Amino acid sequence: MTSATLTGTATPAATATLTPTAAAAIAATPILGPIPVIGFVAPSGTGKTTLLRQLVPLLRQRGLAIGYLKHTHHRVEVDKPGKDSYEIRAAGASQVLLASGERWVMQSAPLRPGPDPDLGEMLARFDPALVDLILVEGFKGSDYPKLEVHRTALEKPYLYPQDPAIRALITDGPPPFGAHPPLLPLANPAAIADFILALAGRGNPHPAKASPSSP
Repeated sequence: MTSATLTGTATPAATATLTPTAAAAIAATPILGPIPVIGFVAPSGTGKTTLLRQLVPLLRQRGLAIGYLKHTHHRVEVDKPGKDSYEIRAAGASQVLLASGERWVMQSAPLRPGPDPDLGEMLARFDPALVDLILVEGFKGSDYPKLEVHRTALEKPYLYPQDPAIRALITDGPPPFGAHPPLLPLANPAAIADFILALAGRGNPHPAKASPSSP
């Protein structure tokens, strides 16, 4: 596994409501860089993105600003041939920034080109002043805290036996045989959000902190 720099250990304010196994998993979880990072790993088609779409508004309601990083094996292209920015980049510009009053998009090549982007390099692009927690989809070969998503109907092997960085198993099935990480019900996003808050060292949720405009 590739490894990113570790700068601390999660120290949740309240783990008393968690099982001893879950509390131990949380206590052993390192924090990457200045922003807590939690990944979601699973075979394609398991529903990671669907789950994340449910979790983001729940975490926002608890007062957290969320960053999102997705690993893709597809070519990333936000521009079109013939557009000014595309042609300037094709002419040799190292970075191209598209900006409007609503949002901006920076196009840049990795510092270390290769078959997979470097997780640490990608995480460094997030602004700690704007983001409280980064949710990562993929990068299962990197050493960072992860939650495994498992659907029984897909009959795929578990990932946690080969990856000690997996801190919990989110599943719609019964507990697996033998030792396993803490279990979280796939059908209960609120329980998963609570575990994420503890894992990220954020303690118990505080809905009152959420903005009235939060979904």
